[in-house]
Parts: sequence; C-alpha cells; structure tokens
Amino acid sequence: MISKNAVLKNNASKPVVIALLALAMSFISLAALAVDNDSSQVSQATSKFYNDYLQRINNLNPDSPELIPYLSGRNDVDPAYLERLNNLITEALKEDETGLGYDPILMGQQVPEKMTFDGPIINGAIAEVIAHKIWGDGTSSPLCITLNKQDGAWRISDVIDMEYEGLRRDCGGMKVD
Repeated sequence: MISKNAVLKNNASKPVVIALLALAMSFISLAALAVDNDSSQVSQATSKFYNDYLQRINNLNPDSPELIPYLSGRNDVDPAYLERLNNLITEALKEDETGLGYDPILMGQQVPEKMTFDGPIINGAIAEVIAHKIWGDGTSSPLCITLNKQDGAWRISDVIDMEYEGLRRDCGGMKVD
C-alpha cells in the first residue's frame, strides 16, 4: 500500500521537473536564436562586402596596391587576410609590373554580372559561404568565402576559387570535382 506521504512527495517533485524542462527548453531556444543571428550576420556581411565591391570595381585596379587602401577602410575584412593580400600583390609587382593579372577578391580576370550566396555553414567563430559568380551567359563559378568572427563582427578572411585545380576542397559541405 502507498502511504499518503509518498504520494505527496512524488507530486511535490513534479513542479521541479517541469521547471527544469522549461529551463532546458529556454536554453535550447536561446542557442537556436544565437545560431540564427550568426547566420544572418554572416550572410549580411558577405553580401554587403561583395555588392559594395562590385559597385566599386570599375574605380579600382584590384591587382595593384590601390586595392589595399580600399580594403583597409572597411571593417568587414580580417587584418591578417589584408596583410596576405598586400604581400601577394607586392610580390607579384616585383616579378611583373602588371601585378597579379587577376582580381584576388573575385578570383578571376572578369567581373561577373552579379553574385549569389548560399547560406553559411558556421563552426564556432569560423563560417564558410559558397558564392556563385553569375556570368552574362547564365553560367556560374563558385567561390568559397571564409569569414572569422572577431570582436563580435564577421570579417572576410579568405577567398578560394573552387574550380581552380590546386585549390579544390570542401567548402560548407560542397566539393567541386
């Protein structure tokens, strides 16, 4: 036979269990909101950077040192990436006064008509976005854009042409064969 105290004790623990479950659900919801917020911020940072760049490209010589001051004036570019680009351009100019011969932001010699972006894959403070350069004939070429979260802001930290033989790799779960 069950005693009256046992029933009261059992019923008293139910509100505690319910409260703990509610608290756990709140934490899960907050975590999901944080991921959604990061996803939105990464998407916005990537599209804003490239949309601004495409509008500005006609006034820049992207394979020359004038690219660096433009990028330095932006708060969405990782300083380490900026330094790598500066070194790349400087070394190319030592070898050939024409520079790189390609745009290191678009990873090519031509400017696409537009760009589209897949949703980001986020792993902690690193995100990858696949961008598609859309050409006049309707074809596209994929780029892998990496961003790092620094001081609460997402910054472009690398760009790789996913079709270039020497750089093929996974990006956000996609691999170009």
